[in-house]
Amino acid sequence: MKTILGNLLLSCLLFAPLAQGAEPTPPSDQVVVQATRANLVRLGEEVKKAEYRFYQRYNELNTKRDYAIKCTTEARPNSRFTNSFCKPVFQTKAEEDESRTFFMELSRQYSAAGVPAPIAVAAGRPAYQKHVVEVTTHSPELARLLGEHNKLLKQYEALYYRVNGLPQSPAETAAPAAPAGPK
Repeated sequence: MKTILGNLLLSCLLFAPLAQGAEPTPPSDQVVVQATRANLVRLGEEVKKAEYRFYQRYNELNTKRDYAIKCTTEARPNSRFTNSFCKPVFQTKAEEDESRTFFMELSRQYSAAGVPAPIAVAAGRPAYQKHVVEVTTHSPELARLLGEHNKLLKQYEALYYRVNGLPQSPAETAAPAAPAGPK
């Protein structure tokens, strides 16, 4: 009887750490996923910084005020989560005009001169896009910044799909594989 009781006591002592909630080491897959997600966040920040560097340099070279790109960080109502928005000045002006017209209508002071922002933005977008291309084409530095942003964005997208266990991005799947050269 003493031997059975001794063995039971010994086994209880051996398994005591498990009974107290000691957790086994997590599989190595979990550590890799966490590190990859951290890399995804870091790479996402690099993409944003590259975008901001491009906009900053574009604004320095741009000669038309309405085509300057302004970035703002805003939180939605009743939220602490912020989003960054970058848009040309002409778009902001069109949206402000639309809002002003809306409030004037509410106060029964309707002005027929108001144009809805989506229409004003759609009308101004082709000239704006043409201007951005012209300024970028004439500046090797802007072209380099744009290339840097594009490279970082592709890396971010590839990592995003890998981290989330998704198939390759649609652009990568649609592109045929490059033929192998002679060996």
